[in-house]
Amino acid sequence: MDLSSLSAFLEPTPQYKLLSDTLQKTSASATVQALPEATPFLLTTLWRDLGVPVLVIAPKPEEARRLHESLTAWSGNDDSVLHFPETETLPFERVVTEIDTAQQRLRALHALTTGVGSPMLVASSVAVAQRTLARYSFESNVHALKVNDEVDLEDLLNLWRRMGYRFESSVYGPGVVSRRGGIIDIFPVGASLPARIELWGNEIDSIRMFDPSNQRSTDMVDSIEVIPAHETLPAMTDRDQLESEISRIDVSNCTEQQQNRIREEFSQLLEGHEVDDLNLYAGFFNHGTLLDYFPRDGLVVILRPPDVAGTAWDTEERIHELRTVKEDRGELPYNFPSFHVPWSDLETQTETVSKRIEVTQWGVDDLTYQQVHALPFGSAPTFLGKLDSFVEEATDLTTGGQTVVAITAHSKRLGEILADYGADASLPGALTKTPEAGKLTVLQAEGASFGDGFAMTTPGGGLIVLGDTEIFGIAKQRRTARRPGVRWDAFLSEISPGDFVVHVEHGIGEFVGTGRATDEESEGAEYLILQYAQSDRLYVPMEHLDRVTHYVAPSDHPPHLTRLGTQEWSRAKARAERSTRQMASELLALYAARELEKGHAHGPDTPWQAELEESFPFEETPDQVATLSEVKDDMELEKPMDRLVCGDVG
Repeated sequence: MDLSSLSAFLEPTPQYKLLSDTLQKTSASATVQALPEATPFLLTTLWRDLGVPVLVIAPKPEEARRLHESLTAWSGNDDSVLHFPETETLPFERVVTEIDTAQQRLRALHALTTGVGSPMLVASSVAVAQRTLARYSFESNVHALKVNDEVDLEDLLNLWRRMGYRFESSVYGPGVVSRRGGIIDIFPVGASLPARIELWGNEIDSIRMFDPSNQRSTDMVDSIEVIPAHETLPAMTDRDQLESEISRIDVSNCTEQQQNRIREEFSQLLEGHEVDDLNLYAGFFNHGTLLDYFPRDGLVVILRPPDVAGTAWDTEERIHELRTVKEDRGELPYNFPSFHVPWSDLETQTETVSKRIEVTQWGVDDLTYQQVHALPFGSAPTFLGKLDSFVEEATDLTTGGQTVVAITAHSKRLGEILADYGADASLPGALTKTPEAGKLTVLQAEGASFGDGFAMTTPGGGLIVLGDTEIFGIAKQRRTARRPGVRWDAFLSEISPGDFVVHVEHGIGEFVGTGRATDEESEGAEYLILQYAQSDRLYVPMEHLDRVTHYVAPSDHPPHLTRLGTQEWSRAKARAERSTRQMASELLALYAARELEKGHAHGPDTPWQAELEESFPFEETPDQVATLSEVKDDMELEKPMDRLVCGDVG
C-alpha cells in the first residue's frame, strides 16, 4: 500500500511551505505542532522533500514500533524506512540478547554507513541510549567478496568468526556460515538469501544465491557484502584497552564465588573464547552509539521532547537501582561499565546534527515564547459503525469540494454499502495518482497499518483520511510477540537438588547441585553435578547444559538411575529406537489405508465467510494465514483431513 501520492495535498499549504523552507537551510531548528495521527504523513512528506537521512526518536518502544509501521505504509513500503529496536535487557543482567534484535540494529547501522540513499530510522529513547559496536570497528570489518578474488580461506573464516558469525552444518538464517571443503555458504546479515561461494584453489570461482529451505540456486551474482553479525565483538576489541577497563573494576564487594566466576569469564574473554553471558560485559566492548553513525547533515526529529527525556531518565533510574542492588548483594563489582548512555550526553550529541525538529504535544497553547509551525491538521470525524451517517457525511464533504480517502480492511463490503446508498465512490486497486478533489476513494488496507485518520485544510478545500477506527469503531490490530532474551541460568532456576534429569549421552541421573570438579579446587570452571547408580557422579560443564533436560514420565514413580560406564543407556536408546520404528511402521500402514478412504469435500470460501473473517479484530500472522490456507485446501479434498493445529497464546 502506497499513500505517498497524498503528499500533494500537504505540499501547497502555506504552513508546510514555511516549515520546508526553514529546513532547507544548511543549519535549521524548528518546533512543530501536529496532530499525532497526522505525524507519519508529515514526516514522510518532509523526508521525500528534503532528501536527507532522518532519525525519529519516540519516547517509548511501543510508540516507536507503531510509528515505524505507519511510516512504512505512508512511504509505500520503502525499504529505506528502518526500525532501530532496543534490546530487551538492562545492563548488568546475565541475559543473552535476542539475535534477531541485534541483527535488525546492525542492518540499520549499515544503511547509515553506505552513503547510498537517505534512510529514515525510527528509534525509542531507550534504543538510542543503548551502546552498540563502535563505528570504526563496524566499517573496518565490512567487506565485499567478488568473483575472481583471491582469498585465504582460513583467514576469511577466522574473520567471520570474530565478526560474530556462527558456524553450523547448514545455513538457516542470517549470521550463519557453513563449510564443505571448497564450498562456503554464508548468510550475511541484511541479505534476503544466503550465498554459496565456490573456490577454485584460492580464487572465488562463482557466487550464487540460494534458497535455504531446498538448497536450490536462485541467482548468480558477481559479489556479496558481509557486515558484522553481532553488536558485541570481544575479538575486535583492542586487548590493551580491554585490560585497562578491567583493571578499573573493584571486586572487593563480591562474594568469593562471584569473584571466581568473573575472573574465569574475563580470562576466557582475554584468550578469545566465547562467554555465554556476553551481555553482562557489553559495556567493555560496545563503545558506539546510533548517533555516531548518523550523518551531521541529516534531520533529527524528537517527538514530544519532555516525554522522551522523562522516559530516558526513568530508565536511568532503574539502571541505577539495579546497579545498587546487585552491588549490595555482591553480584556486581564496583565501577562495572554499563552499555547505557545518559540522555544528557545524547541530547548534546543530537545538537551537533544540522537540522532538528521538536514535535510538541498537540493542543498545547502555551507556546508563545517561540515560533511554532502549526500544521493545518485536525481530528477526523468518527462514525463508530453508523454507516448511514458515514455515507451522508462523506457525500456532504465531497460535494463541498473536499477529498475523502477511506482506507479499510473491508473495502469490498464498504463499496457495496456505498453502492446501495447510491453514493459515488472509486475503488482503485492502488493509489497510483493523487485522488481528485471532491471525490470519495476507498482503498483496501494491506501490509503495514497507516495508523488512524485525520483531517487537513488545504487551499483548494481539504483532505479527510479515514480508517477502520473512524468508520467502524474498531480496527484490526497487529499482534507482536515479544521474544525475551535467553537466560542461560534459567535451567538452573527451574530444577532443585533431588530432581531427575536426562543426559543425552549418559542417561537418567539425579541433580545434586553445582560446584567444582574437586572439593579442594577453589578456582576453575563450574559444573553441573549429576549422581547416577551406585553413587557415581558426572560433572557437566556449564557450556554443555543443552545436553541435559528434565526427566518427564507418564507416572509419578521415580525412575531407575542409569549406571555409568555400562551399555545400559545405549541399550535403552536402542529399544526406544526399535519401538519408534515399529510405531512409524504402524502409522504408515494406517495412513496408507486412510488414503483409500473417501470423505466429504467442502466447497470453496463464500463471500459470507470472507466477510466473517474480515470482521476478526486481529490481523492474522503469516503462520496463521498459511495454516488456514492449508486447512481449507484439505477440507476441499475428498480424502479425510488428518491435521493437528497447535497454537501458542503466550
